Amino acid sequence: PAVLQEAVNNLTPRFPTVLAGIHDGAFQYFVVPVNVPPLVKEEEKPLPVTADAGELNFNSEKTIGWPVNGSVILPFSMETTVFFKTLEQYRCNPGMLISAGSGTTVQSAYLGQVTNVTSDNTYGNMVTVYLGNDYSVTYGQLDTVYVKEGDYVKAGESIGTIGTPTDSFTEEGSHLYFKMKKGEEPVDPVLFME
Repeated sequence: PAVLQEAVNNLTPRFPTVLAGIHDGAFQYFVVPVNVPPLVKEEEKPLPVTADAGELNFNSEKTIGWPVNGSVILPFSMETTVFFKTLEQYRCNPGMLISAGSGTTVQSAYLGQVTNVTSDNTYGNMVTVYLGNDYSVTYGQLDTVYVKEGDYVKAGESIGTIGTPTDSFTEEGSHLYFKMKKGEEPVDPVLFME
């Protein structure tokens, strides 16, 4: 019985339903497949809603705020190249760099849900926020991050603080890397900023 119980305990976390027992002196078990229909069908899935802020429904008619006060030191540019001082090369820029001192608080540009918190060698700590209707924004070059995946943020709420620039941007100085996308396509955030 103790061996049987241990075997059942090892199987049940991995399988929804396990029938086990001893038959003709041998331990036998059967895994019973369970087909559970989804609680909400894909087409009926409601829009994400914060407790008191409303639906995530950003569209091209709406505007976003500036996440930090600062000047644009490297503009969005996907049709022509811009010069990256540190890299000493011209390239397209799918986002924009806004000057801001290390430790400056970064504010959410619009109501959204945090979908990704990551880090890489180029843009440092990054937070991606889904705004609705396939629009998202990414905040990069962060030091401290105040949010986690799944959190909702309102416009003006703190996302994190500006960090020291990564090795790819030392000549540009401390800044916020700010990128906006519609689906997988980068779009110029300035076109939506108030």
